[in-house]
Amino acid sequence: MSIVLIICLCGILLVGIIWMVVNYWTHRIKTKVSFKNSIDKSALVIIPLTNNGKKLNFVVDSGSTCNVLNLKALDGLDIEHLNFDVSKIESISVSGRMDTQKVISMKLENEQEVFFETFFVMDITDSLEWSKEEYGEEVHGILGVDFLTHYGKVLDFDNCIIYSR
Repeated sequence: MSIVLIICLCGILLVGIIWMVVNYWTHRIKTKVSFKNSIDKSALVIIPLTNNGKKLNFVVDSGSTCNVLNLKALDGLDIEHLNFDVSKIESISVSGRMDTQKVISMKLENEQEVFFETFFVMDITDSLEWSKEEYGEEVHGILGVDFLTHYGKVLDFDNCIIYSR
């Protein structure tokens, strides 16, 4: 009787381990996002995400400590305004100015995943002027290192993909 119980427990353990490994690799494969097109066009990591059906392109910047959304991109988005006194937030945009307008939170998604992120809203239109000419599409903001670490994202420059750890 005890041998049968041990064999059953080992079988259950083995099935559990196989399920965890398959689930890990399936999830990892399922959450790959290619940035080959953007690297070829602009030498930057740019990924498209949507909010409320509106496509938004973001530069992934591992040197930025926060997420930034261009003020011009706010129209038509489903956002939540966060109660922050922006006068107490010291932030310097890519243009070198301290110009945080507000702080928002919003849902972003691609075909595989859903993200909830907080953004500093700044007028960085001048800093993103290059995007239509160089990339072929407008860039709407920056996803910083917080996005990468919060969602366990890895930038693989050899294969030009972002994937989940």
